[in-house]
This record gives sequence, C-alpha cells and structure tokens, in this order.
Amino acid sequence: MTTTLLREIAKHRIRRSKKRGMQIGEERGEKRGEKRGIQIGEERGMQIGEERGMQIGEERGAIRGKREAVIRCLSIRFQNPIPHDINEKLESYSDLGVFDFLFQFAMTCESLDDFRKRLI
Repeated sequence: MTTTLLREIAKHRIRRSKKRGMQIGEERGEKRGEKRGIQIGEERGMQIGEERGMQIGEERGAIRGKREAVIRCLSIRFQNPIPHDINEKLESYSDLGVFDFLFQFAMTCESLDDFRKRLI
C-alpha cells in the first residue's frame, strides 16, 4: 500500500474515533445532566412539599385554636356543655374569617339557641 493511502485510512479512522468519542461523551454528559436535573428537581419538590405541609399545618392549627375559643366562650357564658349539633357544625367550618365572626357573636349572643340560628 502506498503511504498516501495509509495516511487517508489513518485520517479516516481518527475522524471516526473522534466522532464516536464525542458521541459517547455527549451521551454520558446527557445522562449525568439528566441525573443531576432529576436530583435537583426532587430536592426542590421535597422543599416545596415541606413548606406547603408546614403552611397547611399552621392553618389547621389556627382553625382548631379559633374553634376551641368559640366553644370555650360559649361554655363559659352559658355554663353548659356545647350541644352536639353546634359542636358538629363548628367542626365543619374551615375558614378563619368565619371563626372570627362566630367568636364575636359568641360573646354577645343572647342564648345558645340564638347562636345556633346564626350558624349557616
């Protein structure tokens, strides 16, 4: 074989090797990038989930506290245990604004029946 032919074969093999090497490198890089992206996404998702869970827990705690304040106010004012139907209705509410209104009304209503009539 001639030297020129051998050089051409060598150049061709080098180009093919470079091309294959770049292909392999890109695939590995994509896999690493994808893996890292998934990891970052999972971490961020966990963080968002934890933050949302804390927010929900705080809201539920505030609602529970206001509900208990309304019940305590009625119990003290009327020196009776709260009737089951009123307690059950209070358990169905989940809006803090409703409990603000109900607490104020619990402090000023004439009777438990009067309070019961205001429950939606």
